[in-house]
Amino acid sequence: MDNYENLFQQVDRIIASQSGVDNYNVTKAFDSIRKSFDDFKDGYVILRRENQVLKIGVVGQVKAGKSSFLNSLFFNGESVLPKASTPMTAGLTVLEYGEESEFVVEYYNESEWQYFERNAKEYDECVMRYKDAHPNVKDEAVVKSANIPIELISANELVSNCADSAKAKITEESTTETKKFSGIRDLQEILEDFVGAKGKFTSVVKCLTIRLKDERLKDVCIVDTPGVNDPVVSRELRTRDFLRECHGVFFLSSASQFCNSSDVSFLSNRVESQGISKIVVIASRFDSVLQDLSVAKEFKDDLWGAVESCSCKLEGWFKSNVKNPDYIFDVSSGIGFSIAQKPEDEWDSMERNVVEQMKSLYPSSFSTPEALKESFLNLANLDEIRKEYLEEVFIKNRDSIIEKKTDGYVDQKRKEIHEVLAYQKQAVEENLNALMSADISRMKQTKKATKQVLEDIKGELESLANVCDDNVVEFRKKLENQFIESIEVCAPTKTVEKEFARKSTTMGWDRSVKAKCELVDGGKMAKEMNEKISDAANSLSKNWEENVKDLNDKLSSKVAELIKKAQDDDKSAYVDADGMRRILSECIASLTNEATFVYNDIVKEAKRRITDIGQDVTLVRELEEEEMSESVALERIGKIVVETNKNIRNKVCEAVDYFERGLKTKLAHSENTVKNLFKARKNDLIKKVDTSIGKALEELEEELKDKERHAEIYKTAIAKIKEMEGLL
Repeated sequence: MDNYENLFQQVDRIIASQSGVDNYNVTKAFDSIRKSFDDFKDGYVILRRENQVLKIGVVGQVKAGKSSFLNSLFFNGESVLPKASTPMTAGLTVLEYGEESEFVVEYYNESEWQYFERNAKEYDECVMRYKDAHPNVKDEAVVKSANIPIELISANELVSNCADSAKAKITEESTTETKKFSGIRDLQEILEDFVGAKGKFTSVVKCLTIRLKDERLKDVCIVDTPGVNDPVVSRELRTRDFLRECHGVFFLSSASQFCNSSDVSFLSNRVESQGISKIVVIASRFDSVLQDLSVAKEFKDDLWGAVESCSCKLEGWFKSNVKNPDYIFDVSSGIGFSIAQKPEDEWDSMERNVVEQMKSLYPSSFSTPEALKESFLNLANLDEIRKEYLEEVFIKNRDSIIEKKTDGYVDQKRKEIHEVLAYQKQAVEENLNALMSADISRMKQTKKATKQVLEDIKGELESLANVCDDNVVEFRKKLENQFIESIEVCAPTKTVEKEFARKSTTMGWDRSVKAKCELVDGGKMAKEMNEKISDAANSLSKNWEENVKDLNDKLSSKVAELIKKAQDDDKSAYVDADGMRRILSECIASLTNEATFVYNDIVKEAKRRITDIGQDVTLVRELEEEEMSESVALERIGKIVVETNKNIRNKVCEAVDYFERGLKTKLAHSENTVKNLFKARKNDLIKKVDTSIGKALEELEEELKDKERHAEIYKTAIAKIKEMEGLL
């Protein structure tokens, strides 16, 4: 670390030596270098300050056993951190060292809470629509049957469970509240109100920080994250921020569903991508696979044979799905540690159930209280995890882990600084060459030639802007045909057996008739159509932005051609072509591209409409009041099915039509934006170039009055930049 501090001091001295130099171009170059270097240095200081603490995340899906794992690791199996019963009650909890025992609660703010309330309202509307269409479905089955998104279910849970006393904690800006506690028991009782499944304030708690005077937490910060795919967006962002700063991870995946697709995706996309080098993957709740009857039957009271076999299978599955040899694999039963640490009369209902099940399947390993304790401690595997991973892998290698993270940052920033230095060195060299090749007598001709080049560029850009307009219109029409008007409506069917009520022709009694119907498969239809809509919108956006980039490249290319032509025609070398080229590229780069194609609102609404249609696929279950034979009833049922399918298809067509009209409107807006943008760019470019080149010529004229002194200033500046390149 001293090497970096020494590097910063040396570079600071070099930059300071060029401050106040009586030369506009050198001052401008070193101002740019200082800005980039200060950004590098400030980022390093922040990283070093934050990196004094080794940050370890405990990550995994809800009910993967994260809280039990941490309770076992730090609280001797005591249920200090409450177990989340649902994704919504899974909080972001930070464990860190403190001289006093206290915890800090951060509450949601008004903006975040309003988002939950909107989603809760949408949840109620989904439920009502489904119940209206399916009056016979019981309330408890509606949520599952209606395929309501998890974020709506979660928001409903939050809002429904929020009492007035909890809502009073919500203010315009997020607030925190600090509370002291005297010991673990006291902490347990207080925490139940804030993060317990039925806690008084659980609904409004965004994040919880617990500070303990525990030597194991000195220079270490442990974070229990809410879970993979957290439905609470603001909390999910907080988890992402932590992972960005994280040095190591315990990734817990339930042994009964070990390393499924969600886990593998999270590991590769969210953990590895953050440069986290130390990752320990734990097959948690390991006792659950041992309780599988087929496993118990195979090993016939041989607990440790079952343990070895199940561990090998899980590790094999892990290695075949996670292609990273640096990951560390192990197993653990957090509840096993809790059972072993507590007397029998303190076991909760879940713990008692696990004990009874394990006793019945592997009686010889749990025959006495001593054997039971030893077996559960071995299944927990906490001593090895604590020693081998927490202490040996993480804490013992704390400095090297932090150093590696810091080195990665420094390497990236060094590359960026080298690019800045190379660019500014070239600019100063061009200024020196222009000075050495010019003289006072030639300045009038230089100004005249430069002005003529600018006039030529202005005329060419007028023409280019018109070509760009034509290109944008043509491409907009092409995209409409390719991605919007080409969406085919699909309505796949499935065979279902339905029972209809009719009046029999025999005695006039009500009789039922069963019929197999080819009815639109609402779920499959919604899935396929929503995929088509997403694909069309994504492809359209990608192609549109590529086209706009092409137009921008044409602008740059045309300007380069004009300068090259001016340089070739300038036989007397009055025009500083390199200087103009640099200034023009700076001007073009400084112009903001505002032509992004925004379409999310249209896609979201179209998909909502199609999903609703898919959920409302129903048949009339009663036929007309008149008497009819079974054959007539079946014929009429056939007509009902055809009419129902036709109506569903028409509704889907209307939703697609809404989507297409919306995209066309958005595309037309983007077309106008691009047209105006290129016109503005053209005018802005001419203004910027005129001003910049005018300024450069004025500076050159002044420098020529004291040519030798300014030449030395340029040479010194170039030498200083080269010195910095060597240091970095």
